[in-house]
Amino acid sequence: MKKSLHKIIFFIAFITFTSCDVLDDISQFSYSLENTVTIEPIATAGNTIEIISDNTPTNTTSTLDSYNTQENLVNQIYLSNCMIQVTNPNDGDFSFLSDINIYIQVSGLPDKRIAWSDTIPNERNLELITTEDDLKEYLFNDNYTLRIIATNDEVTTSTYEVTIHSSFDINAQFIGG
Repeated sequence: MKKSLHKIIFFIAFITFTSCDVLDDISQFSYSLENTVTIEPIATAGNTIEIISDNTPTNTTSTLDSYNTQENLVNQIYLSNCMIQVTNPNDGDFSFLSDINIYIQVSGLPDKRIAWSDTIPNERNLELITTEDDLKEYLFNDNYTLRIIATNDEVTTSTYEVTIHSSFDINAQFIGG
């Protein structure tokens, strides 16, 4: 709700003031990242499962370049949406989990919880609650990993492939603003 209100206020200000000088050339744009993790079969219920994703490039610098801005002009980067999706097995869903927490890890900074759910529906796609914290320090690193910690409440006999879709909103100024 708070994020939507900020977007509405920004839009009204943009329409009201046609001069870029009045807006100070502030822009907001989205940026997406994707990770895939594997969950091996789990023989007993009630386990804490910990999975680390592959090291993934952030590509933040090239994204900022494409929007004619740079790191020192970024005010804030926050996670606007995080969805997890079972991609294999074809008939799989998240019914075997009771909760999930996702942390971002980068060199030189403490792990930060960025998305979670304490109730898991029996569905293939799950939109997680996301942090409202500024994540620019994490995304200005060249690479990151995700650490997933979950609790299972069912035994599984299949290997699960799960894709994590993350969308970030970047508030920045244009170069020359």
